[in-house]
Parts: sequence; structure tokens; C-alpha cells
Amino acid sequence: MKNIKKIIILDFLAIQSYLTFKNFAIYFVFAMLYGLISKTPITVLYTLSFAAVLYSSYPYFVGDESGIDALYKIFGIQAKSVVFGRYIFMYLMNLCAILMGIIMFLMINLALKQPVQLEGWISLSAGFLSIFLVSTGISLLQFPLFFKFGYAKGKILTIMPMMLVVILTAIVMGYFGDYLKKMNLEAIDPISIISFVGVVYLIVLVVSIRSSIFFYLKKEL
Repeated sequence: MKNIKKIIILDFLAIQSYLTFKNFAIYFVFAMLYGLISKTPITVLYTLSFAAVLYSSYPYFVGDESGIDALYKIFGIQAKSVVFGRYIFMYLMNLCAILMGIIMFLMINLALKQPVQLEGWISLSAGFLSIFLVSTGISLLQFPLFFKFGYAKGKILTIMPMMLVVILTAIVMGYFGDYLKKMNLEAIDPISIISFVGVVYLIVLVVSIRSSIFFYLKKEL
């Protein structure tokens, strides 16, 4: 646990040069303007979640450039500690993004004079959770590739399947969009949906972590 904390701190220090006021200001202004113009406050979470995914990948970029991974091995830090540290760091970044997004969401709602009722908060909470699962899910797909191929090649290999998913989704929605709209989605048990999504996410998480540990152990530092 002590080594995992070290990795989290080292990763934060490694990307500290990117955590500038200028970068924060750009994301803040863009998210606020986009939310106000579209009159859809929840869009701020998409912007901040994208930033979280981006910043979560920076330790790999810095590690490849500086060769810091070799130091972990010299200092006797186990591969599992490095992997768990990177994953926990990623979740912390996404939690910060969600919390900042909620604050900005409330600010935009006040500016637009759109108070949210209790029923609205229930659906919004589901939206917040969905964005969190998607943004962390992207990182879960990226991390094993980063550990195996490094940041640059891993990024390219990650973009390709993501683009394929986007294209397939567009095709499915184009051909079956009307059919999906006619489906009685209210008849589907929400508990079943939550359980299914939860199980799939946990499987992806376990496979991602195990793959990252395997690739990191095999990687020549």
C-alpha cells in the first residue's frame, strides 16, 4: 500500500507541469460557454471527463520520455504496485472531474434559472454515473496497451477500436434507430440494467488490471 501511494504521488508530480492555471481556465471557460450556449448544463461533464481521460494518460507519456519506469524497478517497487497506483490515480482524476462538473452544473443552472427538482436529480445522478463509467471505461481499454506498447503506439491502437465503435454505433442507430425508439424501454427492469452494466464493468476492470500487470511484467524497461 505504501508503494501504491508513492506511485500516485509520483504520477501527480510527473504531470504537475500540465496542471497549470491556463489549462484549467481553458477547460473551465469552454465547458461553461458550451453549457450556457447549448442550455444543457450536463455537457460540462463531458468536457471535464475528457480532460480526466487525457490527464490520466499523461504519466505514461512522461514515463516514456523520462524513463521513470526503470527507476521503479531499481527502487524495488513491484509491477502490481505501479499498476494499481496508475488505476487509482485515474479514478481520482475522474472523481475530481465529476465533482468539478457538478459544481459547474449548478452554476450554469443558476445562470439559466433552471432549478432542478428531486426527480430531476435522480435522473441526473444516473447521467453523472454513466459519464463516469464511460470515461473510466475508456482508460480501462487504454491502460493495458500503454503498459505493453508505451504511450505513443498505445494511443494509436486505442483510437482505432474507439473509432470502429463510433462507426458501428452510427450504423446501428441509422438502420435500427426507429425500431429502438418504438421499444417499450420503460418495461425493462432498471435493476436488471444496473446489474448487467455493473457486472460487465467489473469484468472489464478485472481483465484490464490483470492484462496491465501481465504486460508490465513482460515489458523490457
